[in-house]
Amino acid sequence: MPWQDGCCADEGRRQAFSQYLARADGWTVGAIDQRRLPHEFVVARLTNAADAADAIRSMLVRGAPLVGATAAYGVALAMRADNSDANLDQAYKLLIATRPTAINLKWALDEIGAGASSSARSARVDAAYTRAREISEEDVAINRDIGRHG
Repeated sequence: MPWQDGCCADEGRRQAFSQYLARADGWTVGAIDQRRLPHEFVVARLTNAADAADAIRSMLVRGAPLVGATAAYGVALAMRADNSDANLDQAYKLLIATRPTAINLKWALDEIGAGASSSARSARVDAAYTRAREISEEDVAINRDIGRHG
């Protein structure tokens, strides 16, 4: 179910938004529903790997880097629910099936999977969220540089 977050808080001034909005609970992921733009600003709530897979499949998120970041957050959400090797493998398979030929998707899944699988089970959730955030922030930085330098 989408959240109806406003885009113009802060006394009516427009605010810059990253595609991903951190939620107050510290683990839920909010993704701007790109299908609704430019007429509405709706933030979809991703609470598990299936939500992330649906966001990719339904094109709620668009663009190769963003698809990869969404998949990375999907793995982080899966690790929060169950940090076992079996669940890591299941999340990977679920998310890669959304767009099997997407290079950024596979790269992000391989990145976050390697980090999570090499971490102690007790550290997997933090490791997965940290890497997902890094992947997302790297995308923002690349896009900022493209905007500045063309």
